[in-house]
Amino acid sequence: MINPRDSRPAWQQVTETLTEAIRSGILVPGDELPSITELSALQGIGTGVIRHALETLTAARLGHSGGGATTLRHYADPVPEVDRRAAAYLAQLTARSTSQD
Repeated sequence: MINPRDSRPAWQQVTETLTEAIRSGILVPGDELPSITELSALQGIGTGVIRHALETLTAARLGHSGGGATTLRHYADPVPEVDRRAAAYLAQLTARSTSQD
């Protein structure tokens, strides 16, 4: 759930929640995430926020979109260096958010 008292934007909170679920094994490679509309309803936020979060996961090569669904990638997939940096950045954000809780 989105924490309205958190200084981070809602899309970032969603991205970090999904990234943590991936890293902890709750979500595994090949899992298909709920639709943007479903995630929006579950989180009680706009679809644009969810879309931004999923685009961030896709940019970090943790997921990929196609046909309206976002599917998680397998970590063993080769990723270019720029994508490794993006994934490392997301991991740092996640580590910061969990250490602040």
